[in-house]
Amino acid sequence: MTLREEPPLRRLKKKTGVECLWIYILAYLKSRDRYPYEIIHIIREKHGFDPGLVLPYVVFKKLEKANYVVSKTIGNRKYYSITNKGRRLLEDGLKYLEELVNSLKEAD
Repeated sequence: MTLREEPPLRRLKKKTGVECLWIYILAYLKSRDRYPYEIIHIIREKHGFDPGLVLPYVVFKKLEKANYVVSKTIGNRKYYSITNKGRRLLEDGLKYLEELVNSLKEAD
């Protein structure tokens, strides 16, 4: 028997999932260039939520406009790579999440 997931937990998962898609994208670009559909597939498999088919492309465009990623077209696919600015943003985001989790664990 599976327990019903409570609404606050569902909201938390949504807020840290699809609403923070940029951190997932940057994390998976850290190791190598990738195309958006590849990252969508990884997120579905490894993180258990569906970012959809349109939203990730919107996020990629916004990240590119802000110079966190750059793109290049190879054949009919657009590949993205993380920039140094994007790496710094990823590091800052991960540090923030780590500090948040640690402070909540230590709460009295």
